[in-house]
Amino acid sequence: MDKNTELLNYIYKNSQMGIETINQLLKETKDENLKSILQRHLSEYQKFYNITQNKLKSKNIEPKELNFYQKHLLI
Repeated sequence: MDKNTELLNYIYKNSQMGIETINQLLKETKDENLKSILQRHLSEYQKFYNITQNKLKSKNIEPKELNFYQKHLLI
């Protein structure tokens, strides 16, 4: 795997982690100001996620998802 693909996969997985973490935080907080800030951050993580996913797929590479262990560290 070339360095560009490695970097795209790294960004993809980290943006996925950010999305999942922020979604968990949104469920827990009652503060509307904090929710607003989290929503803005979530939107940016989703942009990175979508861009890297599209770039990987355009190279005929299936993006690497977070594994079971990584997902459950977020909970």
